[in-house]
Amino acid sequence: MVGVCQKTGRSNDLLYSLDFLGGLVLLAGFKNLYTWADPQFLAENPLIAAKAGYLNTSSFIMRLIIFCGGWVLFKWFIIGNSIKQDQTGDANLTHKNVGLSIGFILFFSLSFSLFSIDLIMSLMPGWYSTIFGIYCFSGMFQATFAVLALMIIFLRSQGLVKGYLTEEHQHDVVKFMKGFTVFWAYIAFSQFMLIWYANIPEETEYYIMRSQNGWLGISFGLLIFRFIIPFLALLPRAWKRNNAHVTAVAFLILIMQYVDIYWMVYPNFFDGQVIFGFWEIGIFAGFTGIFLLGLFTFMQKFSLVPLRDPRIAETISHHVTY
Repeated sequence: MVGVCQKTGRSNDLLYSLDFLGGLVLLAGFKNLYTWADPQFLAENPLIAAKAGYLNTSSFIMRLIIFCGGWVLFKWFIIGNSIKQDQTGDANLTHKNVGLSIGFILFFSLSFSLFSIDLIMSLMPGWYSTIFGIYCFSGMFQATFAVLALMIIFLRSQGLVKGYLTEEHQHDVVKFMKGFTVFWAYIAFSQFMLIWYANIPEETEYYIMRSQNGWLGISFGLLIFRFIIPFLALLPRAWKRNNAHVTAVAFLILIMQYVDIYWMVYPNFFDGQVIFGFWEIGIFAGFTGIFLLGLFTFMQKFSLVPLRDPRIAETISHHVTY
């Protein structure tokens, strides 16, 4: 299963190119999105100008290059070693990936948190939260395990990994999905509770905006459909092994991941009004289609199972005890 997770990363090659083009579009409309990039705005807002050491255009672009470049490099080394190991059977390549994976965990946890602050939190530069990066991180992982659960169910239903991926593996992945459901709710509550308790105007503005003009319903929707329903739906052991049930919960989590990002971004624009239409649906559908195209293209080109991995026997014999 680990090998399958590693290898599917190669399917993102097309996405990296698209992300680069998307980044150019982002830079073209930079000042329209990020008010701190406008010198006149900074001159009129000394509180925001005090953050110019971090929030400035050159530093922003440099961080994006470092973050995205680092992710691409780790991806090439880790997945390249995995594919090469399938070809040569060299166990040392698997051991090399252990060190690379540890390094990637450290790099990604920090870079993704700062990435979230740069692209999303700075849309409202007067607001700040020391938990925001972790909030985005927890939601991203919950959605990641939802995608992984759907992939496992699909591959098993098609008989593509028969004898290698079982309901035991699926059970563990769904447990992680449930675990990050709880973790997301914990971080979300922690961020809200600390801001509510401190009652600092620069902080409370964020939640005030998301309790007006129709946003309150979406805020409660996140609580209900991203935490309460998935949490209750994934409690019984048997439900974690029911393909139809897991598929429904995983799709719900992915939908709410989209809603969560929408909830973080859109109140900052359109005078705080709820706007949803063709562009919101079309752009998301386009990225989803490109991701699935790249994913299935890669799955057709390379083996789904690392047959020459030294730990393959141990992985196949995995059993869940609770």
